[in-house]
Amino acid sequence: MKKPRYADFPENEYNWRIRRTAELLKEGDLDGLILTQSENVYYTTGIQHVDVVKNIKDMPPTATLLTRDQETIIVGRWPCSHVILQETCWPEIVVSYRQNENPAEAIVRALKEYGLSEGKVGMELDGGMRLGLSVNEFEVLKRQASKLGVEIVDGSSVVWRLRSVKSNFEIERLRRSAHATCKALEYAIEEVDIGVDEIELAQKAGRVMMENGAFWYNTQVLYPPFWACVAFDAKIQKGYVCFDFGAEYRHYLTDMHRVVLLGMKPTERERHLYDVRVEANEIIQKTVKPGKRFDEVLTELKAFVERSGCVMPENHIGHGIGLEVHEPPKIGLSTEPQTYSGSGTPGYPTKFEVGMVFALEPSIQDPKLPISFNCEDDAVVTETGCELLAEFPREMWIKL
Repeated sequence: MKKPRYADFPENEYNWRIRRTAELLKEGDLDGLILTQSENVYYTTGIQHVDVVKNIKDMPPTATLLTRDQETIIVGRWPCSHVILQETCWPEIVVSYRQNENPAEAIVRALKEYGLSEGKVGMELDGGMRLGLSVNEFEVLKRQASKLGVEIVDGSSVVWRLRSVKSNFEIERLRRSAHATCKALEYAIEEVDIGVDEIELAQKAGRVMMENGAFWYNTQVLYPPFWACVAFDAKIQKGYVCFDFGAEYRHYLTDMHRVVLLGMKPTERERHLYDVRVEANEIIQKTVKPGKRFDEVLTELKAFVERSGCVMPENHIGHGIGLEVHEPPKIGLSTEPQTYSGSGTPGYPTKFEVGMVFALEPSIQDPKLPISFNCEDDAVVTETGCELLAEFPREMWIKL
């Protein structure tokens, strides 16, 4: 095997990923897998080129083909000898586009050349995944693969199972990301006040992430009713201010949320709702164990929330994090499909496994309050239970 000097993960990590892919293909009764989503191509190759990892739309797509025999084939625009392929990624087999060749035609040619000329080959076709091919390219691929004797089917469950369990290598990167996120939260909570400019605060918090070795991925400054918005060009007002932050450390993203109240005190009802939300995280941490079903944890949490006089309007307690800030598995019901994750579909993870990393984010409301609170932490499933990636106080900060 070649020894690329700038691959983003070591050889043993690459071998672990490819070996697990082959095992999951056999379990899923698939002969191969075609991956075109940028995160998946990076995950299976280690390639560092910005066209691939940032999915630049006007560039020909790069795809990865994987087989049960642990072969990995890159299909892309570079010849095999190109420095990008030789020095930034692990696979040795390359199929390069011919002049004026449609990407789909090159993928079909690779299928034929490397023993996938019949059988079932999976692609990223279900919720939570995105194809890196255009609609027209995908239609060409399906037609030409069918003529070859290949049936293109949904292979998302294989990818979900593959990426939802992190290696120790990945977990360490997520810890580094979480550390930088905590430092940014610490800064923002200290500096926020009435009259502070939102954008300026977000920018400075992002700089703190970079000073701690990560990239600035997300520094949202939020307040009711503007949830999930970027920081506005505005001065912060009296009332609740929330920070939804996430750093990126070498492709791996974390997601944390904390609440500050400026210029006033919370009502008793608001304080109670916030306390319930904080205790929910503690219950999840205590309840999660390897082998336990998602819906078992959800049921226990809902019982606590309802005893506290609150409700959980959504049947989930969190979402996976990793190469994407929201990725499978969505931690919810194990028996019914969930809106954006595919949960409940065949092959989708429904039990906690060692190495799963997720954000603790149950939605909890008081029916008599117009607002709700988030207190988001990032955790990893271990041999003995559930452990936070980084510790950060869960209190509501009040600045009068």
